[in-house]
Amino acid sequence: MKYNSLVILFVFVGLSAFNISDTFEMSNPSVKIVSEETKITKAGDIIIYSVKLCSADNLKTFSIKPSVMGDNEDSYLEYIFDKNSKHATVNYYYVVPENYKDFENLTFQFILQDSKRKIVETKSLKII
Repeated sequence: MKYNSLVILFVFVGLSAFNISDTFEMSNPSVKIVSEETKITKAGDIIIYSVKLCSADNLKTFSIKPSVMGDNEDSYLEYIFDKNSKHATVNYYYVVPENYKDFENLTFQFILQDSKRKIVETKSLKII
């Protein structure tokens, strides 16, 4: 009976480790961007990103820089983590500004720095 319980426990722990590996890299800070496909057709449309951050070392800073700055002050995001932060989830809302050009690509840079390394991920959207 104890043997069966141990086998089940090891299988559960093993499967959990595979699930964590999707968002966590052991040697680097990791950024996973979750978003729905969004069609941007006019000023005022909203883009939403949910960003999962993690690192084996302590997280230091995280920022999001859009290629076209919005009218709202939150279009550029910069966050400084408390000590001993290993993971976080950030929800980012971007309102397409009035000064966008037709058929322009919007590019977002997601920059995460931990105590040892810095990683940059980009995401681009085309305005239709």
